[in-house]
Amino acid sequence: MITHLRAVRAALSARGWQVFLIDATGVTKWPYILLAPGYASPGEVPLASAQVALESDIRVTIAGTTPESVLGLRAAVLDVLSPQGLPTVFTIPGRHATLQWLRHEMTEVDRDVTVPATDTHPIYTVDSFHLISQPL
Repeated sequence: MITHLRAVRAALSARGWQVFLIDATGVTKWPYILLAPGYASPGEVPLASAQVALESDIRVTIAGTTPESVLGLRAAVLDVLSPQGLPTVFTIPGRHATLQWLRHEMTEVDRDVTVPATDTHPIYTVDSFHLISQPL
């Protein structure tokens, strides 16, 4: 899974966006994108079989300081990862991998955190994308 997350990070970073894997502790620049494995889905392939096939979700969290920054970046990320909701092929050595938008999970204000530079609470939005990866 880490190889797949890195491929998604590379696609987003190529646009000049700040992208983290799983954790963004200490972030000082907003907005940013956070990638993490999603919840397990029914029928998921057991870990021992992951070299044969991988089917899982990837959660994409976008955090920012204004609704415009969060929702604007969300729209741009959707255009890269799953334009018009269609699957996108990602280059993973030895594999054929596709990622497709699955669902929007939430958009909320994090009232437990304050952005020092603006003295405001960050806003975040979370979408899930479905990953299917097969060996070549």
